[in-house]
This record gives sequence, C-alpha cells and structure tokens, in this order.
Amino acid sequence: GHVAVALRRLRRGGEANPIESSPQGEYLRGNATVHEPHSFDVTVLARHGGREHRFGYESYEGRTTIAADVARDAGIGTAVAGAGTISDELVLYGAIAPDATRVRTVHARFPGVIRGVSRNVGDTVRSGDALATIESNESLQTYTVAAPIGGTVTARHAAPGEQTDADALFEIADFSSVWAELDVFSRDRARLKTGLSVLVTTDDDTTATGSIDYLAPVGDRASQRVTARVTLDNADMRWTPGRFVEGRVTIGKTPVELVVPLSALQRFRDFEVVF
Repeated sequence: GHVAVALRRLRRGGEANPIESSPQGEYLRGNATVHEPHSFDVTVLARHGGREHRFGYESYEGRTTIAADVARDAGIGTAVAGAGTISDELVLYGAIAPDATRVRTVHARFPGVIRGVSRNVGDTVRSGDALATIESNESLQTYTVAAPIGGTVTARHAAPGEQTDADALFEIADFSSVWAELDVFSRDRARLKTGLSVLVTTDDDTTATGSIDYLAPVGDRASQRVTARVTLDNADMRWTPGRFVEGRVTIGKTPVELVVPLSALQRFRDFEVVF
C-alpha cells in the first residue's frame, strides 16, 4: 500500500527543516535539498495502512566536545561572537630605511691636512662633538671638524696625514626615527592616500602603528611600483635599517552584525568554519 513519510530535521539554534516525500518508482523522493552542514536531530513520521510510525535518530557531523582541562592545556579558548567592525586591508612589503632628514654628511670647511681623527664607524656622537682636526693649507692653523647632529657615525673617509678635498669625511645618521618604505604596485596606487593607518610588523613580530606620511607620485618604470613611507619612532632602537617588514594598511572599515577573529576560522572538509 501507499506509504507517506515526513522528516523533520532540527538544527542547532532551533532551525527546523521539514521534508515531505512522495513515491517515485520503488523509493520515496523528498521535496527539499539537505544543505550543509549535515548536523541535526531527525524525526521520521511514516503513515501506512491508517497507522502512524514515529522514530528519531541523531545525524551529527562537525561537532566536538572538549573537556575543560584538555582545552586549557591545548590553549583553546572561547569567546562570544557579536557585532563589530571589519577592516579592508592592503598588505604591503618593504624594508626599514634611515630617515633621510636625519642623515648628514660632514665636510672640511677649508682644504688642509688631516692631523687627527677621533671618531670611527659605529661610534655614537652628540651635536658638537669633535670628529677630526685639520691643518688649513692657507693659514696653517688647526681647526676642528664637529658633528652637526647627534647620532651614529655610519661612514668614515678620513685618516691622519691625508689631504682633504671636496669629498665627505664622515656620515652621521640619527636612528631615533626611521622610515618603513613599502612597495605599492601600480594597480593599488589609487586605493592609498596619505594619513591611512598602517600596522608595521617584522618576522619576529615586532610591531608598531603609524600612518602613510608620503606616497610617491611616480613609480619605478621597471618594477611598476611606487613607495609608501611610514615614519616610525625608534628611540629604543628596535627598528634596524635593512630589516624586511610587512605593512597592513587599513583602507576602510565596515560595521557588521557578526564578526569573529580570523584565528577562529578552521578547515572542515572543503569549508572554512567556526566551532
């Protein structure tokens, strides 16, 4: 005789998905598609010969139960998901460079013979510290070449007994402020402007927040890239020139009704899910 079967699938959160079936050949065909995830309590109601038969079973996947002590030892935590803000970010890569406004080359005021050198590469100097003494060719008087700024001696081209010329004797850089110079591909140039917030990070998770204070108007013809510059405070000397960095530029922010951290996303079969 004719058999009528109805299924009711109850998902977590109280969502009920009923399915009615009808005979098709030697089997029954449901009238709804069962969408992922296949994780619900099933109730089956069958009618045959004037009688009803009801039974149920669990059909769970993608669920897990973790004991509190196991979760604690594994570093697994929980949080309440809710409304928040999603940032539209552009990831750029570059390197730390000296702040060019804080670099000075030191020259002799008058031609002469270098009689003494008191500083070497790597030395820390203050503004006004003596770097070398020179005997003037014209007056035969000895005068002192002093540091114009405080900082670190990064180059020395002076040795006692040498004749001075137009070339620089020393280079001094003040590394208390440095630049993060980030490469921007031409396709992304229009998305950026000065003032946008940037999170700068190194491979050892050293981080700092700054903003784009300079965006090159033209790019390199060969690489099709322009430079975005972020000035970073470096009073603690943690940003060494030459270090590679990543810069996450916040292009915009959008308020949403439900937000979870990226660290909560897990791979489950072919899906990204949140437990």
